[in-house]
Amino acid sequence: MISEYVANWLTKASSDLKVVENELKLSEDDMVPEAVCFHCQQAVEKYLKAYLAARNVEFKKTHNLEFLQELCTKVDPEFGALNMGNLTFYAIEVRYPDEPPCAEC
Repeated sequence: MISEYVANWLTKASSDLKVVENELKLSEDDMVPEAVCFHCQQAVEKYLKAYLAARNVEFKKTHNLEFLQELCTKVDPEFGALNMGNLTFYAIEVRYPDEPPCAEC
């Protein structure tokens, strides 16, 4: 049985994916690419944190997916095979006006 703490991380991650799914249903003109990018990053971040919490691995407050992946890889080397691409970029940069929009979305 998973703890309530882990379940809360999973619920939050699933909510981020619901936002992405809803945005992707919209027309190209109505969709907000920055929101899609941001919530994809957030979902991955929260799933990694849920995994770490389930394994009783402490982690600091961070949006850095590579750092979280490193912690996960210490528990299970298969995490090392995951390609996070540049998702960490979308945690902060696309949310502020002085950064370019996420053209790679």
